[in-house]
Amino acid sequence: MIDKRLKDLAQITDLAYQAQAQKSQALLRQDAQIQSALVQITQAEQSRAMELRSASNLDAATRARADIHWQLWLERQKAQLNQKRTEIRLKLEEERHATALAFGRKTVAEKLAKKI
Repeated sequence: MIDKRLKDLAQITDLAYQAQAQKSQALLRQDAQIQSALVQITQAEQSRAMELRSASNLDAATRARADIHWQLWLERQKAQLNQKRTEIRLKLEEERHATALAFGRKTVAEKLAKKI
């Protein structure tokens, strides 16, 4: 009877660990998506800066003012993405602690089930 209960406990703690690990994976995917978006914004900024430098028909004053609204929009987008990334990383850190706890429970339950 105790043997079956310990095996059931080991299975349940394993499932709890797997579920907790899945939460972390989802957060890691979100973080990677945000990183990708930030890289795209940086590339767009660099590309546009090169276009403006090479534009021969623009005077210096126009180049200085060109795309100021676009640049401000990019800065706001980066700030929002970085804020979201910070929130995700905070959640990820919390999930790491929960995952470590679930792993510990799983390991103890497996050892108990093997002993009996």
